[in-house]
Amino acid sequence: MNSLILFILLGANLLTLVVSLSVLMLAFWQHSGDAIGQAVVQFLVAISFYNLTVLLLTIGMLLAYPPDLSYVTTNLVITAFALCIISTFSLVITMAGMMKQAWQVIARAGVVGVLLMQWPLWMSGFFVNSGPYALVNEYTSVGIVAAATGLIYIVMTLAAIWVYRRRVGQPAILAGLVLLLGAEAFTLFNPLLREVGFPSLVSIIVSAVLGYNLMRMRLFGPLMVQNAQLGAMREISRVITRSDDKVLLLKTIAEQSRHILRTDLSLILTRTNDSTLVVCTQAGGTTSLLGHTEPIGEGLNGRVFETQQPMRLASYRTWDGRLADPAAMPFYASLSVPLIYNYDVVGILTVHELEPGRLFNDQDQAVLEMLAPQAAVAIVNAELRQRIETLQQYNGASRTNK
Repeated sequence: MNSLILFILLGANLLTLVVSLSVLMLAFWQHSGDAIGQAVVQFLVAISFYNLTVLLLTIGMLLAYPPDLSYVTTNLVITAFALCIISTFSLVITMAGMMKQAWQVIARAGVVGVLLMQWPLWMSGFFVNSGPYALVNEYTSVGIVAAATGLIYIVMTLAAIWVYRRRVGQPAILAGLVLLLGAEAFTLFNPLLREVGFPSLVSIIVSAVLGYNLMRMRLFGPLMVQNAQLGAMREISRVITRSDDKVLLLKTIAEQSRHILRTDLSLILTRTNDSTLVVCTQAGGTTSLLGHTEPIGEGLNGRVFETQQPMRLASYRTWDGRLADPAAMPFYASLSVPLIYNYDVVGILTVHELEPGRLFNDQDQAVLEMLAPQAAVAIVNAELRQRIETLQQYNGASRTNK
């Protein structure tokens, strides 16, 4: 391969590594503690490691590494390549919510397989003849088993993507992963694609898509999040102390929750009787849901009301317990928390995404739970004031009649 092409590949791989590391730092910055957040971080670590090894391999072709250093770099590339396959499988099954014991065993078995392959790999037992990684394409029996195992994991991951694509609800991420898996499959058997580090170049698409989705998941930086939360609390407190209007109070809370989370739609539901909730406040959305009723115990809001526990869904529209979408509005990621006052649920605060590409996380839920007591107090105070006014009017009317 001539020097010009190598310099182009060097620049491309360097750019890919920079993007992967940037997205990885963003993921660490957001420090999501849930299973999906951890799977994303693990995937980005594997991708960044692979990008780095391919970059070192390209530099080696330019500088003509000595045989021993070239051998070490080649083995690191193969190890990183295997880790990318396993981490992609783990990411997909986690996003699909397939973390049953059998799937966990399969994912962990892949990691064990990568560890077991180190002995034959470093003892030159993978390929029939020795040489640069890009030119070696004849596997030994051990190499055939390793390549076949990698191909099986690729096929299983593609099958999981197809079967659970609606449950995942992240078409852009899944499309990027399909491209990466295809590049990995072809690279197993095509020395030319190995030479250019094709999967490493394709991985920039997945990293960029993940980075975009991570940026949409929350505001930038802990201090900005705190400032937004404090601003919302001040605004809500101001309205509570200055207004007796229940509609204005709930509208302010809905708008502030939508603003802090940067979500598409925020709803507040209150109980009309022992079996029904009604949407009394809406912020965002293109279709009015005011007056829409939901049975207690059914759907997202009904279950949150009944259990008095928050719920978070990756995609409401593919959730088995969903109700028919009101006004045909497409709900994707959803987060709902109960509004509790004196151990009683007085309402529900719910936010929805109307487009795919986002998952609510632990911090989003914490923000909504922080606003929930304020909303509950606002509802109770407004109802109490209305009762007092009604009683005063009744007493005034009684005195007039006397």
